[in-house]
Amino acid sequence: MRTMLAEAGEAEMIDGEPATHPKARICKLVPTYKEVADGATLLGKIGIEPIRAACPHFAQWLAKLEDLASAEV
Repeated sequence: MRTMLAEAGEAEMIDGEPATHPKARICKLVPTYKEVADGATLLGKIGIEPIRAACPHFAQWLAKLEDLASAEV
């Protein structure tokens, strides 16, 4: 996975083509990968802040959602 990330340059630049999108890449390495269950487990282990730091577009999107949620209160 580190090689894939290094080749892409950053997490958000990993190709989204049918055979090379992130889930397809993970499934090649770990055929038993289950996106919903394993994704939640990985998020719990990694934590949201490192993901925000590695993925600025995701961080901006999440901040917009947080702003919307706080505006509704």
